[in-house]
Amino acid sequence: MTERDRSAVRWKAAIPWLGLILIWTAASLPAEKNPAATIYVDGSFGQDANPGTSSRPLKTLTAAARIALQNYMHGVSTTVVVQPGQYREAIALNSPSSASPASISFVAAQAGTVVVNGADVWSGWQVSPSNPLEFTHPWTLSTGPCNVPKDWPAIQPIVARREIVFVNGTLLKQVLAAGDLVDGTFFLDEASRQIRVHPASGTDMGAASVEIGVRPHLFNVHGVSNFTVNGFVFTKAASCLPGGSMELFDSTNDSIINSIFNWNNWEGLVLHNVSKLTIRGIQASHNGGAGLSGYQIKDMNLEDSEASYNNWRGDWGGFYFFSQAGAKFLRVHDSQFQNFRATYNQTSGLWFDTDNANVQIQNASLSFNRANGLFLEANQGPITLRNSRVCQNQAEGVFVLDTDGVTIQSSLLYANKGAQILADGRQKSRSEHDWETHANFTARAKNLTLQGNTIAGIVPDQLLFKTYQVDADSAAALFSSISSSSNNWYNSATPRAFQYDPELSGGRKVHNMDFQGWQSLTGVDKNSKFAPLQQDSAQACAKP
Repeated sequence: MTERDRSAVRWKAAIPWLGLILIWTAASLPAEKNPAATIYVDGSFGQDANPGTSSRPLKTLTAAARIALQNYMHGVSTTVVVQPGQYREAIALNSPSSASPASISFVAAQAGTVVVNGADVWSGWQVSPSNPLEFTHPWTLSTGPCNVPKDWPAIQPIVARREIVFVNGTLLKQVLAAGDLVDGTFFLDEASRQIRVHPASGTDMGAASVEIGVRPHLFNVHGVSNFTVNGFVFTKAASCLPGGSMELFDSTNDSIINSIFNWNNWEGLVLHNVSKLTIRGIQASHNGGAGLSGYQIKDMNLEDSEASYNNWRGDWGGFYFFSQAGAKFLRVHDSQFQNFRATYNQTSGLWFDTDNANVQIQNASLSFNRANGLFLEANQGPITLRNSRVCQNQAEGVFVLDTDGVTIQSSLLYANKGAQILADGRQKSRSEHDWETHANFTARAKNLTLQGNTIAGIVPDQLLFKTYQVDADSAAALFSSISSSSNNWYNSATPRAFQYDPELSGGRKVHNMDFQGWQSLTGVDKNSKFAPLQQDSAQACAKP
């Protein structure tokens, strides 16, 4: 054998080892240099037997999610590009392993045209023999009332239901007795396994699109970090309380962008134990419960987003408080809210409940809600509201309940019922723990800062500042730590628009006072004024 032949043999023997070296090298590269995949989905022309290329796309999001999750667990980043269409399916991404350096992105080819729909179209409706304006259909789903969490208060039965019906895109109101059927309602007769609908007058049920909510969740993501959804619509999920159409759990470095969560039976978007989260350009509106909720969140940036017109199912049963708000958050740390809007909710606009710290809210519109504009409860703070509008809510504008370190700066608080600001210390203090450090803290209504605001009422009972203190010590804690300056206070209907009402041993002593009395009591606002406003506040409040 010549030397050339011996060299050839040595190279052939080395080839398998070289292949292994190349595989090992690719696997050991940083995430951004690892192989990346793109999967295409087209609900109209795709097939799940296809390879998912642009010319041979998949049909369902479920199939794409399965491939993307396998790639994720092998360190391969995946982008799923989705063509316009109605995707009547439920998607799950549940990582069984530890966090991967790879990413998963679901991106609409055209924002707002990829609709993940929790409802199916039901045909074959029959005219009811008892009423020609009503239509019946066999009920084939196993639903019934939802289980109410044990720590919830008593609620009306209608609030615990999950059934939703849309006729030509319009939500019908559920009633619990056949005798209550009127235009725009439906009744589920569980005894006879039939659903009865009474559509709006003039509806041609033979040609109408009747959608019944059948899927409780539309996109559940558990333990998948570096996840993005962009440009999707999530609608008509038949979620039980307290669930949402999309739920994001136990992850970091995620993004939810330019997406809509609307007309779901309970919540729109639910966040739980997430960090380094970006939410931008979302709308979580017209949901039966809250539009948006979060628990144990670290380092969230929420920008240019809205949660309005929520809690219609709660409204059906007179359930306006407890877990409800346009957006409600518990245990949020080091987070920013920029250009956030929560208006016309059948509950409070924005609620931070327990262990919220280092929260900045800027350029917010929290107005026209059935309850409070901003509700701050049992927080160690600090929490800052800046350059915002809190207007014409049907309860207090800013309700500070056992919360420390609240700053309201350069904002408009106008014509809120009850009071523009309520500092409530009737519980004296709240003891809690920090979810990150596990350290205990005690929250009280103190260290309140008001600077450069316009604070105005237009009728006598729209107080400018109100307190409700459990004892003289609580009152002293608030007023010895308050800082207030450069504000324009005014109520055109009464000068006595400041209320100090500690509950002392001899009973509650209410003191309504004018601006000079307020200055004397508190020692603050020496450079503020009580004078007519220089702007049209109603017009400013109505701006989008």
